[in-house]
Amino acid sequence: MLDTVRWPRHVEVRGPDRRRWRVGRRWVAWHPQVRRIRLDFGDAMNVTGALDDISVGTAVVVVALFLAVMTGPLAGVGVFFAEWMLALLLVPIAVGYRLLFRRPWLLYAEAADGRHVYVRSVVGWAAGEQVIAAATAQIVNSGYPPEGWVRIQ
Repeated sequence: MLDTVRWPRHVEVRGPDRRRWRVGRRWVAWHPQVRRIRLDFGDAMNVTGALDDISVGTAVVVVALFLAVMTGPLAGVGVFFAEWMLALLLVPIAVGYRLLFRRPWLLYAEAADGRHVYVRSVVGWAAGEQVIAAATAQIVNSGYPPEGWVRIQ
């Protein structure tokens, strides 16, 4: 194969047009992400609207989080990494469920520039490895995944 790099999570190949592709398996269909929440402090301190529930609730949550971070050194760490801790708890459960009940794995092939993303679901770990190998060979030869892969982006 031409320019093939094998990583634990995916295989990287280059097509004839020298575009880099990553082909691999998603362990779970979702990934925890850092959320960017914009709070308008003017809305939180809205006392003219007879203290509606949303603005009071927002103010209480913001003050409680601020106090938790400022009063306990480990409380801030727990709040910051709560979503990651939940993911570390749920990922082994999801993988065990997938293996035990033979649920399909989500395979993906994405161009490094992010313009082309293809997916396919396959039941079984070994079958997934064979489909990944076939897809990487097809990408090296033609520049795109084989038929049967669904383009989502």
